[in-house]
Amino acid sequence: QHVLAVSLFSWVIHYILLVSISAILMAILNSHSRFAVPALAPLAFSVTTILSIFLFSSQLDVFSMAVGVIAGGILQIILMLPAYRRVGYQLGISFRFRQNKELRQVLRLWFPVVLTASISAINEQIAVFFASSMAPGSQTAMSNALLFWQLPFGIFSASITTVLFPRMARQIAMEQKLELKETVLYGLRMLVYLLVPSAIVLMLLGHEMIAVALQRGAFRPEHTDLAAQVLWAYSLGLFTVGASRFLQRFFYARHDYRTPLFSGILVVVLDVGLSVLFI
Repeated sequence: QHVLAVSLFSWVIHYILLVSISAILMAILNSHSRFAVPALAPLAFSVTTILSIFLFSSQLDVFSMAVGVIAGGILQIILMLPAYRRVGYQLGISFRFRQNKELRQVLRLWFPVVLTASISAINEQIAVFFASSMAPGSQTAMSNALLFWQLPFGIFSASITTVLFPRMARQIAMEQKLELKETVLYGLRMLVYLLVPSAIVLMLLGHEMIAVALQRGAFRPEHTDLAAQVLWAYSLGLFTVGASRFLQRFFYARHDYRTPLFSGILVVVLDVGLSVLFI
């Protein structure tokens, strides 16, 4: 399994370049209040990956997924290029770094954002490490619980944050303090209305959802029980994680990158400390 994972990774790693270009195109389109095409592009990626597995799995086995990931990454870019050009941009490569003061400004602001994102990634790996040292199946249970947890989080939290982030940035730039306050409160209210009921549904019906979706073959009832317990606990933090991600974008819109960084460090310290304590 380890050798297979390394071999698959050597192919899938190329998707980083494709998804990075897609992220830039999405960000630019979102800043111009164009949300439909950036929202559909990841859907095309998912469909392409699923079709590749369906069509090529008999010949390529798990590597059919790698074909789908690379093809889907290319398709994402192709789908967004027409809208990207319509708002007045061209896609090309330039090495004129010194003549572009805006690029240098972005790079200065980019460093603390990378640190904050790295802290979150490190925290996830620490959680995987702890799970791997527990009872057999714990790591899989955590992954499966996250799969269901991320469904309402990705639909509701990510969409609200994506739409309101450009608005908050414009209001801060134009010093519209009252409008900014209303936007922040509106975003938090929407997160309460959508994520709190979603968390209750996951806590009450998570076991049944996991059983219907996964319980077959080697996935036994005891695996469902373990994943459902993890999902129940994760659901308690569905709203707070969504709210923290939204407020993180609020601070980014204010060019405040230290607050999200320090809060991220605090979260990691608490997470690791409590994990060690309760294990």
